[in-house]
Amino acid sequence: MEHALGIPEIRQYICSQVDEKPTLAALARTCIAFKDLSLEMLWSGRVSSISFGELWRALPNLFVTDEASGEIVDVSIRSSQDWNRLHAFTHKIRCLSFYEGSYSVSDVALNKLISPPSSLERLFPRLRILDVDGEAPDLVRTYLRFLSAHLRHFMLVSTPQSCHIPTRILPIMCPQLQVLDVSNVGWPDRRGSTLVKEVSAAVVQLPFLTTLRCPDLTPTALLFISRLHDLRELQLTNMHQTPVGATGETETTRLTFNAIEEIGLHPFDIHSAMVFLRRLDTRPRTLEIKEASLPYEDLVLVKELFALLGQMTRRQYDLEELCLHGRIIWPVCYPSPQSTNPNTLWNIDLFRQLAHYRELRRLSLWIPFDIELSQANVKELAHGFPKLEVLEFSTLSYSTITADDLIGISDACPKLTTINVPIHSWPSEFNRKLAATDSFRTQSHVLSVKLTTSFLSDTDRLTQTLSAFFPFIRKLDLHDIENGICEEPTPITATTIVPLMRLSQLTSLSLALRHRRMELSEADVLDLAKALPHLTSLSLFGSISTGYEGFSLSLGNVLRLTDLCPNLSDLATPFRAYLYDRSISRNRFEALRVSPRNHALNSLRLVIFSKPGNAYLVDLVIILAAAFARLETLRLEMPLRSPPPGRSIRLSDAVKKLRKVVDLGDIGRAGFGELQLTVAGMLKDSSLY
Repeated sequence: MEHALGIPEIRQYICSQVDEKPTLAALARTCIAFKDLSLEMLWSGRVSSISFGELWRALPNLFVTDEASGEIVDVSIRSSQDWNRLHAFTHKIRCLSFYEGSYSVSDVALNKLISPPSSLERLFPRLRILDVDGEAPDLVRTYLRFLSAHLRHFMLVSTPQSCHIPTRILPIMCPQLQVLDVSNVGWPDRRGSTLVKEVSAAVVQLPFLTTLRCPDLTPTALLFISRLHDLRELQLTNMHQTPVGATGETETTRLTFNAIEEIGLHPFDIHSAMVFLRRLDTRPRTLEIKEASLPYEDLVLVKELFALLGQMTRRQYDLEELCLHGRIIWPVCYPSPQSTNPNTLWNIDLFRQLAHYRELRRLSLWIPFDIELSQANVKELAHGFPKLEVLEFSTLSYSTITADDLIGISDACPKLTTINVPIHSWPSEFNRKLAATDSFRTQSHVLSVKLTTSFLSDTDRLTQTLSAFFPFIRKLDLHDIENGICEEPTPITATTIVPLMRLSQLTSLSLALRHRRMELSEADVLDLAKALPHLTSLSLFGSISTGYEGFSLSLGNVLRLTDLCPNLSDLATPFRAYLYDRSISRNRFEALRVSPRNHALNSLRLVIFSKPGNAYLVDLVIILAAAFARLETLRLEMPLRSPPPGRSIRLSDAVKKLRKVVDLGDIGRAGFGELQLTVAGMLKDSSLY
């Protein structure tokens, strides 16, 4: 291993797999061989952009902050050694962010940093990416001085007050800009908005763009970028194209996009997207249409879309990703759940229009029309896309897809890693080849499965099928459709979850089967945790019943479960909360003094069946804050049928305030009685609901 880590390329590859700043920092502290490379990647902003607040935390003696606001108001650089210390960090930065809030930087401090003997080029010689929150007009004037001819990537969150400033100056200051990413805050969905005009005016002066993300474009700007030789990606995030010909002859001109690879449209409705696609000459590698509204019978337009794709010119690549996400505008007379209207059904005739795209890797049709596919249809569909990696349908759809079909799709698509579909399967339809022993294993490489059930009654057979045919699953999500129609659903028992214990690589498990009773004991859940120690997310919910006859975990077993799964960051479960002798809380707190704190759990959502007393909530906040060092979200939820109905008790703020008041990292110094008084005051002064 030592010789392997001596090879620079191997160290470079290891660091390239890290996508979190704390992990890169830990890697730099762990091994001297990784120190320089990890710090270089950390401070370059590759993982996420670097802010002046992070510079302040690294070099607190060089910056003066306002105690009330946290703003950096001045710098304290008195010698060449101070400049060298600052340059050791700033010379690595490629991506810099400006955001209003804590540790924003004032004009006075910035002037000193980039004025003689310093300059922008001396302070940030490698700066290529600027990420700006333009919601504050004053902040806009601050970051303008960081626009330079070396900048290649500019990201801006814009508002009506600030959009006109950067877009007019950008082509002058950054003529070589390659990536422009402008998002809007609170802009109306209309074609003539100021932001669309301002961005369009800038775009026509930026001939080297390779990526453009913006709300929308004027016809002139759209025609201009379609003729750019290097544009690879176009995202229109608030698209509202007018009908063809409504704004003049320009809108009927064909859009060539000779180099385009990815097109993403977020239209006001499906008709706006179709106006654009009818003019498109080149078929992209990725086409994504999201949040489009469709009238109830508008699968007719989807058929037209598929036909248009076939008419477009193919370049050196073909369609690899097709994602359609939309919402249906239902008629006043709501149709029956199982429609026979062919215009409202995903059927094999639709998919045959895509059959010649043999390179398709992702098919995501997140529009909640019913799915009507026979077993032969599913087999035909799967064999048509041999390179498929992701298959997704809306979880709100009624479906004829069965568990057998999932196995067939996996066999026909060996590269398939993600399945997200609604299923309909009676027990008699399950694959009869399911092995009776644990020795059977398929070679499926499916890693993520999300299934929505409607008519499915026997979940025991389903979990047996999944564990036998998909042994390498890392993420599993099973939930009932919102308006479930299964007449006799089987309860969730130990028999249901035992097969899941064989999924040794599982890291995320969600059983949200709200139409089925959960007849599990706490010991069953702890056995599950023992068998799956690598879990990072666990969610368990069954049919909600008032009282304690349903499954729920005690506080002690919540703590025990997180000990068994030390990497668990997200936990949601029914919870048994009731008043008891407060000495139990004190004893548990004393035990936590000598126990190592959990640094993984970030979110805890507990479903309770009746409102606990304030004394219990006080003790709960103290114990959970002491046990979980990084807990950010703590919420107790009451189901609709519990008194008071549908209420949520939010305790996150109390946990955060407690950390500020008392150093829980050194819990031995904090007395339990003192903490009780502190938390009681916090809960009294804040709204819990």
